[in-house]
Amino acid sequence: MCGIETSCYSCLRGYRNQFHHATLSRHEALEVLDAVLGDGQHTAELQQVDFDPDTHELIAAAMSAGYREPVPGYELDDPAHRGWMVEAAWPDARVALTVDRDGERDEWLTQQNWTARHIDDWTPITLLAALDL
Repeated sequence: MCGIETSCYSCLRGYRNQFHHATLSRHEALEVLDAVLGDGQHTAELQQVDFDPDTHELIAAAMSAGYREPVPGYELDDPAHRGWMVEAAWPDARVALTVDRDGERDEWLTQQNWTARHIDDWTPITLLAALDL
């Protein structure tokens, strides 16, 4: 874990933002989220979830754009009760982030009109576009 004025691979840093590592600050990211969310309560809750840095980056982009925080570890309502989960989901928008590739689950999500992709296949822009649909 890093200090509040810096960042690390457990919070903000990832391969996609490697050119910005020197300027990434947990404190500044929290200020942005608190300004968007108002009370800081949700920001504190999301900090407790052990998302990988790329997932944190995508969620921060969505929340900075005014979207609600996702449901972490969302369990899908699968009638066959296969226990499928996704890393994070916006159930009302039917948008999900996955960290594994499961062809059967992903096909089921598509059939149920979800937009679900592996986190490596999302960008902040494509995530915001999916949440807008």
